[in-house]
Amino acid sequence: MKSKIRSKKLIMLQLSLAATSVLLTQVSSVSATESNSEAVVSKQVEKPEADNSITESVETTEQVGEEVEIKEMITEPVSEGQQKPLIDQVDPSNVKELWEKVGKGKGALIAVIDSGIEQTHDMLKPSDSSDLKYKSEEEIEAKKKERGIDRGKWVNNKLVFYHDYNSGVNSPKANNDNLYHGTHVAGVATGSMKSEKNELLMEGVAPEAQLMFLKIGETKVMSEKENLYALAIEDAIALGATAINMSFGNVGKASDELKESVHRALNAAREKGVAVVVAAGNEFAMGGSSLKPLAKNPDFGVIGTPATTDDVLTIAAYVAPETISEVFTVKANNESKELAVTVASPFPKGKELNFVYIGDGLENDYRDKDVKDKVVIVNYGGVKTSKATAELAQSKGVAGVLVHHKDYKRPLLPLNYHEQLPMGFISLEDFDYLKSLDKATLSFDRKKKLVAVPGGRQMANFSSWGLSADGNMKPDLSAPGYEIYSPSLGNTYSPMSGTSTASPHAMGIISLVQEYVKKKFSQYSPEEQLRLVKNILMSTASPIISPDDNTYYSPRLQGAGAIDAKKAITTEVFVTGTSGLSKINLGDISNTFELKVKLHNMSSQVKQFKYYATVLTDKAEDGKMTLHPKELYKTDKQEINLAPNEVKEVTITIDISKFDAELSSEMINGYFVDGFVHFDTNDGVQNALSIPFLGFKGKFADLEALDSPIYKSLEGTFYYTPEEGQDKLDFKVDGIQQIKNSHFTGLMTDFTPWSIVEGSKSEEFSAELSPEISIEDFLGSYTKEGDETVRRFHFQDGKPYLAISPNGDNNMDSLVFKGIFLRNVKDIKAQVFKNDDLTTPIWESQVTPFAQKHVNTNELKQGILERTRWAGKDSSGGTVKEGKYVYRVIYTPIAKGAKEQSVDFNILVDLTLPDLPKDISFDSEARSLTIPKGFSEDSNNAYRDRLYYKYGDEVINFIFFDRDENGQFILPTEVEDELSGEMITIDISKMDRLYYVLEDRAGNYSAITLEELLKNKENEKSNEILVGQQTPVLPKRENQLNKQKPLVKPHVPVNEEKESQNNAILLINELHITKERADSKVVNFVEGQEKVNSLPMTNDSQKTHKLLGSLSLISALILASISFFKRKLH
Repeated sequence: MKSKIRSKKLIMLQLSLAATSVLLTQVSSVSATESNSEAVVSKQVEKPEADNSITESVETTEQVGEEVEIKEMITEPVSEGQQKPLIDQVDPSNVKELWEKVGKGKGALIAVIDSGIEQTHDMLKPSDSSDLKYKSEEEIEAKKKERGIDRGKWVNNKLVFYHDYNSGVNSPKANNDNLYHGTHVAGVATGSMKSEKNELLMEGVAPEAQLMFLKIGETKVMSEKENLYALAIEDAIALGATAINMSFGNVGKASDELKESVHRALNAAREKGVAVVVAAGNEFAMGGSSLKPLAKNPDFGVIGTPATTDDVLTIAAYVAPETISEVFTVKANNESKELAVTVASPFPKGKELNFVYIGDGLENDYRDKDVKDKVVIVNYGGVKTSKATAELAQSKGVAGVLVHHKDYKRPLLPLNYHEQLPMGFISLEDFDYLKSLDKATLSFDRKKKLVAVPGGRQMANFSSWGLSADGNMKPDLSAPGYEIYSPSLGNTYSPMSGTSTASPHAMGIISLVQEYVKKKFSQYSPEEQLRLVKNILMSTASPIISPDDNTYYSPRLQGAGAIDAKKAITTEVFVTGTSGLSKINLGDISNTFELKVKLHNMSSQVKQFKYYATVLTDKAEDGKMTLHPKELYKTDKQEINLAPNEVKEVTITIDISKFDAELSSEMINGYFVDGFVHFDTNDGVQNALSIPFLGFKGKFADLEALDSPIYKSLEGTFYYTPEEGQDKLDFKVDGIQQIKNSHFTGLMTDFTPWSIVEGSKSEEFSAELSPEISIEDFLGSYTKEGDETVRRFHFQDGKPYLAISPNGDNNMDSLVFKGIFLRNVKDIKAQVFKNDDLTTPIWESQVTPFAQKHVNTNELKQGILERTRWAGKDSSGGTVKEGKYVYRVIYTPIAKGAKEQSVDFNILVDLTLPDLPKDISFDSEARSLTIPKGFSEDSNNAYRDRLYYKYGDEVINFIFFDRDENGQFILPTEVEDELSGEMITIDISKMDRLYYVLEDRAGNYSAITLEELLKNKENEKSNEILVGQQTPVLPKRENQLNKQKPLVKPHVPVNEEKESQNNAILLINELHITKERADSKVVNFVEGQEKVNSLPMTNDSQKTHKLLGSLSLISALILASISFFKRKLH
């Protein structure tokens, strides 16, 4: 059999790299901040190297192309501008008409809660207006004193309040980290046009409003951040802000999980009439773009807090139908045409270039192609990374690269490349045009112009889907959020994509509409005015049609539709459901249900409408959600007349009976039915008003919350798919012998090699170090015989063999639940029952309050719930007897009215040591040991045997030998210790240093020196078997526990809020030798990996915990090295 030989150096390097990779891992969050993972797809927009432009990558829903984690994106600043103000060219929300009606925010105060702001940016230049809420620093200081606020600093009469709530520092200059996100967000909301570098003459939606900037950065735990932004909301309310933007949050989290301080602050905002506007997030849907949600698990929404509550307006992102883009000129047949391009790295200005199409841009695609000094055109579907594509092209001597989209009706993508070779991106439509030309040239004049976006207005393919985890109907509205030009660092401007940029756009509009409503409906209370603003904006939003499906996107993706400022201030009628909100959440429905809509006529005139409903559901194919809408039908149009100031209710009956059988077969656990009720005017204006509705055919609250355990789903789970041709029991491992891509549900345990168990008996051994040695992996999996690149799950009689041996040696002593949840759950608890009594538990764990759904694998969530760890004890703390038990995990979906759910695992507790062999032979001349194996990999209990050689005095080292292909153990004369470079002599005369070790599948070790093993053969009258150096008797292990000191420190229950990190690695060598490598250089092999206990994925601070855990791991490596060299010196 082939052996895998690893040294301590290699293991420590791998652990160091693992720690580093954790440090670099971004943790998913619903927020649109730079520190939160907000998107879900596979295309990357890379980070430019220029100092004045930072890229937060934005994911798309493409299945091919560059594979990256996606977040908010900032691309390079525009280099050449236009003379006409940007709003005169691109105004998808009709803001200009709003300005004409109510002004640009003069006298208003708005607040942005975000990660930081460049307070010297020209967009924040002082205003020369006298019509300001706060005309001087003295005025706001007086208001602060009145309200009992002792924080915050006046910067100028534009930025009237700044405070860092994390550090308590007032000066914006105190920390320049993470400024770009908040700078961009604030600019979209209220940036002025007073900058020489503002080449497109961009200004915010409410450019004359004053700004409060309340800085909230990352915290150790999310609850701390929630308390901070709750305080910031309260300060904004107290100082008179009318609207607050928050482009951050926590993906997938439910409203019930928010701190009470946040609920109080949001309630106060509602009562005071202050609009709180929150980004929906960029996580798209469960599984991101790499995986489509399972049709049997329709609860794939990922919107999180604080966007989930009805006290806020939640904003999704769409792609505007037109944009300002750089164009290049194509000349052919004495004609020229300008085509849009997003430029990652600039082409030479004015130079005419030939071009050639080369498919996917791979090595084979260049074969027999003349590409020298030409622009090559590459299919985006074949691009793994922009950099790799560019480097290969550059090696072929090309003049530049144009990448074309792989799909029609898609906006252009910014590429992740900003190096020397010219590179850009074009549409598939324009590629078809170029391909149709016989002879043509390209030239790039760096000209910009207004162009139509392929496919027109469409939802951004990163914007997060609803519902919320607790079943709330979100998002509320959509706003432009793709390649939005706004202030950036260094007093520059650049485009950025994400719901972070859609939210402040909507907030600016909302703040202006608030002024309109306050003046027109002054008789209403502030809370009533705010509700009217929300209802007007949602009633007048324009539902967006999917260009691929020729019907409306689901309200779970777009909310009520695209916000329209002009319609909002010109309408005299709005619509609501029976709840008083401009949306209808029906909950569970049957095949026939009614939509009740109230029309509110605010005018003194008669109003007439034709109304009807568009009924939608999800399109499912091959057991997966396509994330596309499927239109079932439209109801017949009916008419309604409203008398002046009348409120009238209409009812539409929806019948989906003829679709139910088909839909139920595609989505076996139920399906959503949603859509819009439309109100057209008699003069032909379509969608003058509309209201979204939603229902679920089935029991939404009781949908399965847990992904199927791997033991039942070896053919694949939501996040795991076996490779083609893979044995379903085999799972590949990484360099430290843990299963790779282990995003599935199961039970975990610690695996500690015998050399570590034996080493723990040494006086120099530190029990505190022992957990760092074990690897934690799935119970029931074992290193595959003959292939250490694989762990293999063991089944007996078609059932998983799940056994533990709670004997205190830290090898398979306990088990813990790892759950990949597809829904948010609460009250998670583990119980253990005797196999013959499933009514009375013999042990229960502490309750874990919440566990959140695993939105995508970018988060690298482990899903281990440490409180569910069972160490083979009963409720009194005593070790249970050997036998069969049932380990049960219970949990309840967080959706309202949900019933408790559970999953059971059959566990064997086995404390009996495996029987050692008697029939052995040792050939000292051949240096071979022959022992009949007596077991196979498919046997019920025995797992493997090894021969160990112990060497060294101050530092304990072991070399282990596996059987060769003939089933023998072969001992070489010497091997090299790679760590020290010394040659180690294998002295077979010292048989007390040679150990035969047999391990069973419960983790029990039987060990005996070769000396004793041979002695036993000679003395066959003795039926006792020696174990190590102890009396050769095999009593039940549970009877030994009261007589023996534990070999290693026993498991200590973990405080999940302040879980300690283990901080060192024991330096124990294991050298792995087989016959074919006996005379070659052999390296040391440590069969362990650190165990870093991690908090269950039930809180919002995974990024911080991973950071702290990683730092602890690095510290552990340093401490281990110090420990090792101290021993060397002594």
